[in-house]
Amino acid sequence: MALAWPNLEIEQAQLGPTEFKSLGLELLRNEFKDDRKYHILDLGTAQSPNVEFFSQVPCCIHVEDLYDSWVKLPPRDENAERFSLPELKALMTHDRSTLFDIIMGWDLFDYFDADFIAALTEHLKAHCRKGTLLFMLTSTRKEIPATPARLVIAKDQMLQYAPRTQDTINNPNHTPLAFEKMMKGFHLLHSFMLKNGMQEYVFTST
Repeated sequence: MALAWPNLEIEQAQLGPTEFKSLGLELLRNEFKDDRKYHILDLGTAQSPNVEFFSQVPCCIHVEDLYDSWVKLPPRDENAERFSLPELKALMTHDRSTLFDIIMGWDLFDYFDADFIAALTEHLKAHCRKGTLLFMLTSTRKEIPATPARLVIAKDQMLQYAPRTQDTINNPNHTPLAFEKMMKGFHLLHSFMLKNGMQEYVFTST
């Protein structure tokens, strides 16, 4: 297994996590084959348990920490032009020659607007194989933590969700149909509504 992330430290949990069965992770695990190498793009932060989960098979993991790059962008007013693909490409640090097999979006798509999601998925599509799987989850509640949570894969495809702050913001509540319109080049493969107010998605590149 090879790891590729730019000077990121493995984070420690700051708040007590909740834990739930992840049907999306179970689907990913069932897709693993031992006789091939996987290229995995993690759009979140580096977490050692997540690395251990994917190290069950030969893999190279690139950790992007995209939210940290996104929040450092200059504020955009309502009259600004749509977020462009070249702007997005300037944020991403991964090897442009790599075609990814799995992309972990975690809860990040709750924090990005439609223009950014459209540019992001257009960029990702160019670096995916046909059939690449994109995993993400969103909240169905009215409010979400002000910043993305810490998400850690535990045993038996359990997922620990730990907010990093008690502050909240309004949830954009992107619908499955809205995601499909924004995420051109990706098709919704499965959607799982969980009892804890979260909804998991697994998209596949076309």
